[in-house]
Amino acid sequence: MRIGGRYEILEILGNGGFGITYKARDMQKPSKPICVVKELLSQHNNTFRMNFFQKEARILEALGTHSQIPHLLAYFEENEKFYIVQEFIQGQCLDREILPGKQLSEGYVIKLLQDVLEVLVFVHEQNVIHRDIKPPNLIRRQEDGKVCLIDFGIVKETDIYKSNGSVKTSIMAGTFGYMPSEQARGKTVFSSDIYALGITAIQALTGLQSQDIEEDPQTAELSWQHSVQVSNHLAAFLTKMVRRHHSLRYQNAQAALAELKKITPSLPTAILSNPVVTNPRDLYYQEASSLGQKYNGKFSPIILKRLENKRLDLGLSVQEAQEIRELVIQSYQQNQHPHQELKQGNRQQIIPPKLPKSSNPNIGINRSRANSQPQKSRSSAIKTQPFVFETAQLESKNLLFGLIKNREIQRSQKTAKLFIEELENGVILELIAISSGKFLMGSSQEEIESMDRGFPQHLVLIEPFLLGKYPITQAQWKAVSSLPKIQIDLDPDPSNFKGLNRPVEQISWYETQEFCARLSQKTGRLYRLPSEAEWEYACRAGTITPFYFGNTISTELANYNGEYIYGNGSKGIYRKETTDVGTFPANAFGLYDIHGNVWEWCQDGWYDNYIGAPNDGSAWLNENDNHPRRVLRGGSWSYRPVYCRSAYRINYPPVSKDQNHGFRVACSAKWNES
Repeated sequence: MRIGGRYEILEILGNGGFGITYKARDMQKPSKPICVVKELLSQHNNTFRMNFFQKEARILEALGTHSQIPHLLAYFEENEKFYIVQEFIQGQCLDREILPGKQLSEGYVIKLLQDVLEVLVFVHEQNVIHRDIKPPNLIRRQEDGKVCLIDFGIVKETDIYKSNGSVKTSIMAGTFGYMPSEQARGKTVFSSDIYALGITAIQALTGLQSQDIEEDPQTAELSWQHSVQVSNHLAAFLTKMVRRHHSLRYQNAQAALAELKKITPSLPTAILSNPVVTNPRDLYYQEASSLGQKYNGKFSPIILKRLENKRLDLGLSVQEAQEIRELVIQSYQQNQHPHQELKQGNRQQIIPPKLPKSSNPNIGINRSRANSQPQKSRSSAIKTQPFVFETAQLESKNLLFGLIKNREIQRSQKTAKLFIEELENGVILELIAISSGKFLMGSSQEEIESMDRGFPQHLVLIEPFLLGKYPITQAQWKAVSSLPKIQIDLDPDPSNFKGLNRPVEQISWYETQEFCARLSQKTGRLYRLPSEAEWEYACRAGTITPFYFGNTISTELANYNGEYIYGNGSKGIYRKETTDVGTFPANAFGLYDIHGNVWEWCQDGWYDNYIGAPNDGSAWLNENDNHPRRVLRGGSWSYRPVYCRSAYRINYPPVSKDQNHGFRVACSAKWNES
């Protein structure tokens, strides 16, 4: 069975009140990746329910920019049914860890609360309520052990309160046992999510099922502390999370996470230092090494059967499991103990060694070939030419004693150095010479709608480089895609919005690597994606405001969703498509479309914040440059203005293609500074 002509259904993952969720394979992609397809049930195909489903797709597109929320791949209608296609997260749902009768440690619960609240902060900052947080909707991702939040159901967005302060009524959705009383009445608020997460944490601590947690007959508050020994600070925190009336709980994830960070230093060191082996590969190693120790490193057919069941439970591939078993056997053959033991009171826990990383099943570029020095030899310094351009600033004008603020656009001319690369048939690639400098990367905590993924701000030094004057256009893409193949094929016309001078879109990160490899081979210069630091330095062009033209943004200066505003800005045009590059004024460096139009891929792998980030302007990469997600910058035509900020960053898997995703190229060539 195929849906949409491309999604081959493999199995049913779930069947709820609003739809059926399938595990499927995308047969139109070379690697035939696994994905999740959600179908709206036919009996709900009335206008009211369809509007909610359409709304869900729009919200999921924004939420999917977080690394621990599945990103949206497609949304379509077929045979009067509506479908949403999302990323499939390989891993294990927490209902495999949080089991009836099993009491987990305080260390486990604190780490769980931290992980989920950090994701939920992002969700609540988007003015979205999940409404169905529970162990089956929390997945521990196989590749890194992080907890991902899935299945947003029919999500609820903004406008929670009436003008008199009372809560508006909406569709009742959720799971009994995790759903607070106001949600059961259709009056969901942000703290409804806090309640559900609190129930999940109490389940993990006590081993009780959600419906078995008792209520105090006098107050109707939940009574659970007698079921387990727990530190006073954590007990008080969880009790506040699950108070009966929503006004008595933490009002949103930001407030809950801030309080958790305050109480964490007050908890006993033994609790906080208690390591929890949760990564599936580590859990499999723990089981294999334990059996290896018991049977002297020999795995009989009976033991292999037991390990096979463990592999299936954890969702590991046959190859991964075999690699781990071989590591255990090799350790014994070398007379090395395959695990260490850490004594914690009367407990002992295996601390697994650093295991080999799982192989990347996606199609990629042979990095030694694609990033090697081109064969042709060129002069070490290129020749630039002066380039005069118009830039703009948004300045406020106060009227009526400051009661009304109006934004005026002040335009001026500047000069930059331009290098022109000839491609073919009159198609050229223009690059701006970006001089060296230093800047403060990231967003300040005072910046409106800033979030942890842009923290902490840190000083970065940038070496001189060249950067595309525009995002790569469809004409440039077509010219380079006709060059000899290096590693993978390129579609010469992939874009949804057609136009030779429009930015190319629906480009994966892997395809940008192929593009740069072909361009480097042709020109003899090393073309690449900019690092995230280079991109932000170039975007800011010496400014420290959220946008290069000021503290807010205007659709007269950039292409984004003008139905929304940022700060004290004004609504504008929502064009619902890309525009020709160069339509709007450049920034002070001479770069166009740096805010909006299309998201731009960077070279870096994704990290949730800047702790440990390089300060020399280089791309942040791990040892093998094998990252499950890559960075994009700049916002796009369909996204709200907050996403277009200079410091804002999102991430997607490198195989993903989207009509919002494009790129511009960088080059490390030197130029004459005359």
